[in-house]
Amino acid sequence: MISEADARAKILEAVRLLPPRKMSILSASRTDSSRGEEALDHFAAEDYFARLPLPMFDNSAMDGYAVIASDCKKGARLRVISEQPAGVDRKLRVSNGKTVRIFTGAPMPAGADAVVMQEDVTRTDDEIVIKVDVEVDDFVRKRGCDLGEGQKILGKGDRIVATKLALLASQGFAQVSVGGEVRAAIISTGDELAKPGAKIQPGQIYDSNSVLLQSLLKRSGAVAASAENCNDDGDSLRAAMQRAAGNEILIVSGGVSVGEHDLVQKTLRDLGATIDIWRVAIKPGKPFLFGQLGRCFVFGLPGNPVSRSDERRRPGTLSSRKTRERKFRAHRPAGIARAFRLEPIERALASWDR
Repeated sequence: MISEADARAKILEAVRLLPPRKMSILSASRTDSSRGEEALDHFAAEDYFARLPLPMFDNSAMDGYAVIASDCKKGARLRVISEQPAGVDRKLRVSNGKTVRIFTGAPMPAGADAVVMQEDVTRTDDEIVIKVDVEVDDFVRKRGCDLGEGQKILGKGDRIVATKLALLASQGFAQVSVGGEVRAAIISTGDELAKPGAKIQPGQIYDSNSVLLQSLLKRSGAVAASAENCNDDGDSLRAAMQRAAGNEILIVSGGVSVGEHDLVQKTLRDLGATIDIWRVAIKPGKPFLFGQLGRCFVFGLPGNPVSRSDERRRPGTLSSRKTRERKFRAHRPAGIARAFRLEPIERALASWDR
């Protein structure tokens, strides 16, 4: 038996990064070479930096009048010489005693260093009367005040949330590099299991573990490629594991302990799998297994839904994420592990790179 920290470290050391892939920042975009999938909630495979300042030019934060602040005392009169709407810069210039009608987001005219809100003036024809004192930079959004050129906007391993997508779009990025896709198979074991929706027989319970695991995998950025129930029968379990071995991850729920009907370890060894971790010093969730069947990483979790949920947040999540985006480091590992307490699985998912 080893500690949770040691288990996590062994899992992260074992998993490999998958090659990154390009995804569109919008699912509706089909004009680029990406698969048209939205990168939302995936994990970045590389760092991204601002290519443009935001805003890109000094502009007005209000509808009002662009002025020279030193001209504007209460009662001052200014002549309106032109108008600057948002959009194309009309290359206007303001001189003493004059002003330009300006709208929110419009570029500041040369010479102007402040904006007076339209509510703070009285206009008569082409003349305004200032009703407040004005200071330099009032209601002016300066170039780069929100985002500077070269500033990091997305870090490798960061989850790509909606605000990050907006930042990427503001810099002209149509695609983003994310972690490789991690495919996971789930096997729930036990003669007592029935699928939700089926008629339950005396002595049976509904399989809730596979639902939990699929949800946790999805949240970690992995794909639940298959989920099946398997009776406590060596031949059936062997066949199910062989079908699952083509995925990056296999998660087996139940049957990992040492009872007469706990066949997971024996079946894995019969198939040539290596068992690197058996039992972790956590409660609930001590009967935790981690190994490798060919190129597929295997996580064995207790059948108890509470301990499975706790465990998924640990070793498994780690691996799933590491695999995917480190294999998963692009999506950020820790998927299966963190999610079960399954932090290990999740982290693994995130740091995987094959």
